[in-house]
Amino acid sequence: MLAFIEQISSVGLKLLSYICGGLAIFVLIYSIFPDTAQLAARKRLGMEDESIAPKRIGIFKALYPLYSAVASLFYSGYFPSWAIKWVEKKRPSVAKKLTIANLRSEITPDEFIAFGWTMAVLVPLLIYYMLGTVGFSIPAVMHVAILGFGFFYADLWLAQTVKARQKAILRALPYTLDLLTLSVEAGMDFIASIQRMSERSKKNPLIEELEVLLREIRLGTQRSDALRNLSNRLEIDEISSFTSLLIQADQLGSSIGMVLRAQADQLRTKRFQNAETAGAKASQLVLLPLVFCIFPAVFIVVIGPLVVKFFVQGGLV
Repeated sequence: MLAFIEQISSVGLKLLSYICGGLAIFVLIYSIFPDTAQLAARKRLGMEDESIAPKRIGIFKALYPLYSAVASLFYSGYFPSWAIKWVEKKRPSVAKKLTIANLRSEITPDEFIAFGWTMAVLVPLLIYYMLGTVGFSIPAVMHVAILGFGFFYADLWLAQTVKARQKAILRALPYTLDLLTLSVEAGMDFIASIQRMSERSKKNPLIEELEVLLREIRLGTQRSDALRNLSNRLEIDEISSFTSLLIQADQLGSSIGMVLRAQADQLRTKRFQNAETAGAKASQLVLLPLVFCIFPAVFIVVIGPLVVKFFVQGGLV
């Protein structure tokens, strides 16, 4: 009888623990995920929040409930003062990188910092699950590498996105300057040339930034200030040189067409020089796989039969 009671009590405790765990998960999901009925009502009333706008990047859309909940804690009393100071110190640099990567309308700086903390937890868990599935034993040093990769994953992804967009802008710059030069020399105004090119050209990162330039000018910003904003927004040397020349030409009253043509020729020459430099570096980098991968295989194929024949005829085998 006593054993039966103990068995019933153990089953009851186990069932109670399962119920409590399920309730905890339900409360967590309910507190993190937004109320769909409330969001629908706010949308019908025209009160939809910008933060719940549709996301273009899938990972931001999938993990939005998690990192938005973490970001909301920045303004609560739960975070220690040193963590708030760290967030405030990191916020300007994150905002600058998001602007260069054209993600300023996709995610806020606070949300991206919270996204980095979320990935610092999810990425190691995913790696541990995958390694545990294949039965791989994790060394002690690898634990530190996995945790470090998870913590810096978001920053590495953002830095790579910024670098890729800057390269795309540099690739499109000479062709865009040629089109602007033809339009200006044909008699069109510089702003009208940008507008016509943005309407008829294929969309690329440089066209997107020029459209932002047009919107600023239409809102009342002076052309020189809008060009400075473009230079500060992208942090690309070629763009900074281009905008500085346009500002000087505008202030001195010189021909913008001549400035655009000279800048396009200079960029094309620099691009050709960069290609030559990259080709010279490639010829040096190819030596490493050539020495360690290709030469040993060639030696085995060419010299291997001679070595075997030497040992056989020499009576060593």
